[in-house]
Amino acid sequence: MQWHLDYWTPQNTDARFPRLRPSPGVNGLGSDFWMVNGAFLRVKYLQVGYNFPQSLISRIKLSNLRLYVNAQNPITITKVKMMDPESRGDESTYPVMRTFTAGLNVRF
Repeated sequence: MQWHLDYWTPQNTDARFPRLRPSPGVNGLGSDFWMVNGAFLRVKYLQVGYNFPQSLISRIKLSNLRLYVNAQNPITITKVKMMDPESRGDESTYPVMRTFTAGLNVRF
């Protein structure tokens, strides 16, 4: 693949990447190329549980039985790549971690 050769030149004004210069520091100048749409949708916390009916659990001498699953940050929908959209462009922050937990509450 030669996509990295698609940079701006006077002959290639519709390039994918901004111009490249051999001198240090010039390639990092501000450009609208680096701007991205920072919109995102994130589900921060989700819990799904089920309480078993009393008619079913009374047979095994239980007063309550609940099964549940928790999810923290399970879904993030965004076009931002390589960084967390909530970091507002600060690349020195760690991304938000996803955490999944399952549990069982039993009462005798």
